[in-house]
Order: sequence, then structure tokens, then C-alpha cells
Amino acid sequence: DGSAKQIETMTKEEYEVSQILSQAVSIVLTEKKGFVTITANMPEAVAAAQLAQATVSLLQKYITEFKIDKVQSNLDFVQERYDEAKRNFEDIQARRAKFRDANLNTTRYSARTELDKLDAEYSLAMNLYSELATQLEQAKIKVKETIPVLTVINPVTVPFKKSKPKRVLILFAFTFLGVVAGMGSVLVIPTIAEITG
Repeated sequence: DGSAKQIETMTKEEYEVSQILSQAVSIVLTEKKGFVTITANMPEAVAAAQLAQATVSLLQKYITEFKIDKVQSNLDFVQERYDEAKRNFEDIQARRAKFRDANLNTTRYSARTELDKLDAEYSLAMNLYSELATQLEQAKIKVKETIPVLTVINPVTVPFKKSKPKRVLILFAFTFLGVVAGMGSVLVIPTIAEITG
């Protein structure tokens, strides 16, 4: 079946990159307030900002596509029917005008019958064309109404300082451990030496 969507497959390299990105990007949805927080962690500040911006853009694109998929399909369908009706109407209009020009002063019943037939076709084609034009405008309006309005509350910025690792915290922790180890060696080793000695 050619109409079914093809299943996406990833190469080993694409999978590894997706794993790295899933660890580097965090997306948190706050349902009650209706907003999403995107955080990107990278070794370089500019790379983190670029990754966050790319994530925002992709998220906006996918949300928009998801929201308008059904109404866009309807618009595409109505557009195709409208285009067909327009071509048909213009064809009948041209045939009718050509027949009238060719039979302008005729009184033959066959010509009148043919003209009546063309007039009926013309009227039907014009009504269908007009109705589809109205439906097309309504479908376009529906697509515009359905497009979600996504507002960026806090735009992506290059971070001023690193969020991880916390160097001061690490330095403090290792200093504390060094002091404890030093005190332990000063107090515990002589006591152990006396006991074993």
C-alpha cells in the first residue's frame, strides 16, 4: 500500500545522537499553567542556546502540524474539488459562448434545444463552482483558526554562567573531605600505632 506512511528507521549513529540529545535537552510540561519549559545542557554556552532554540522551533513546528492536520486535509480536498469545478465551469462557459456565436440568428429547434442543454449545464456548473468557492473560503478560515498561537515567554539566551558542574560546590566538597581525611589521619593513625605497638 503506497498510501501508508513508511516506518522510520535509525542508523546506529542516528540512534547514538538521539540518545545524546535526549540527555542534553529537557522538556517539562506544566499542564495547569499551560506552558512548556525547555532546558538544554551542553559543554559550550552558545551550543546550549542553539540547541534550545532548535528545540523550540521543532516543537512549534510539530505542534502546529499536529493541530492543523485534519483541517488542512479538508482544505486540500476542497481545493482539489474547487479546481476541478472551475475548469469544468470555464469549459462549459467557452462551449456555450462558441455555440451562441455560431448560432446567433438561427431559428432551428435543434439549435435551441442544444442551447437549452448548454444553459442547464452552465447553470449547474456555475452553482457547483460558486458553492465550492464558499466552502474553500470556509476551509481556509478553519485552518487559520486552528493554527495554535505559541508565545515564547522567555526567549533563548546564551547562559552567562555554567549551570553544571557547580565548581564552587565541588571544590568545597573536596576541601571538606580533605580536612576530614587529614584530621582522621592525625587523630586515628597515632591511636592505631599505640594499640598495635
